[in-house]
Amino acid sequence: MQHSQPETHLGTRLTCEHLTTAKPLEDLSDRRPGADPLHHCTPGHCGPFAEGRAQVTTSIAEAAQIAAVFIQRSAAASEFGPYRGADLARTAVRLASTLSLTLHHVTVTPDWLRRRTTPGEPLLATATCPATGTRYEFLARQPLHEDDAFELLGPCPMCKARVPLADIRHLADLGTFLATGPAPLDGGPIPPAYPTTFADDEAHTPTCPYGPTP
Repeated sequence: MQHSQPETHLGTRLTCEHLTTAKPLEDLSDRRPGADPLHHCTPGHCGPFAEGRAQVTTSIAEAAQIAAVFIQRSAAASEFGPYRGADLARTAVRLASTLSLTLHHVTVTPDWLRRRTTPGEPLLATATCPATGTRYEFLARQPLHEDDAFELLGPCPMCKARVPLADIRHLADLGTFLATGPAPLDGGPIPPAYPTTFADDEAHTPTCPYGPTP
């Protein structure tokens, strides 16, 4: 059974070039009165997919600094310790950039189902569409390996448990999956479109013919 953890409100003290040394996020907000810098710009991407308009509200340098501040303050304040906190924050930044979202639309929690004792335990990242409210859940199975794809979670066609259905490396991968859906199984071999981790995922029910062998 998965367990939810309360969200942690994070503070920061970090020196950033071009921003004040004590409160870099507040300094950026002062430059743009009434603006929340984490709300208006995804790190490394400033929303050209929003309604077809390319409006840059924050420079690339400022967005990069925001991401750095977010990671460092998360690491410093995380209830799970600095290394685990940095894993969560880096995963949030990476998913936000992948899906052209702001950090406000991404939450990351430990995955209490797929535990292991090695460094960099799996993380669950949820992205909420600002236009429709649709929620997409992703697994970062190896959060220390930032070149690994996110695994999009959805109901297994056989047992309905939430398991990896697609590897998502960029926004077009998600678009392809949404257009086609998971390939049918029908009791046959697993189609190559499924992630290699599909058959080994711990979330399958014990009686699922596509789950891990006991």
